Amino acid sequence: MLLEVFIGRRPTDGIFKDGLTLHSFAKTALLRNQVMQIVDPTLLVLYDDQVSLNGVLSASLCEALTGIVKLGVMCSAESPKERTKMEMVVKELQLIKSKYLLTASIIEIDSAIRQGAGVSLVDSTQPRSIRQV
Repeated sequence: MLLEVFIGRRPTDGIFKDGLTLHSFAKTALLRNQVMQIVDPTLLVLYDDQVSLNGVLSASLCEALTGIVKLGVMCSAESPKERTKMEMVVKELQLIKSKYLLTASIIEIDSAIRQGAGVSLVDSTQPRSIRQV
């Protein structure tokens, strides 16, 4: 299901014939480091402006999508015994989300500081929060 959502294709799509499957399509893209070429373009439209402006965010998005496609491949192994357990999938998805959002937050903070928005990275009452100065 992860592969269908993030690649935007179904296992029954016309390109999957002569032994090519959604699983093998994604696995090949992973091995060739071409995940961004197979990801559903509608997912990238939402981030296009931010990604084109910032290479760090682009790299972070690529890393997140690669991790998700890797999970999709692990979940779609032919043998059910080889598939990743759902508990591990959920934990990994949460980790991917946290890493991506952390990177995006750091970039946003850095941008605000560079623009002189008066943002302090330290809040004396809550060490991880941001406060206006």
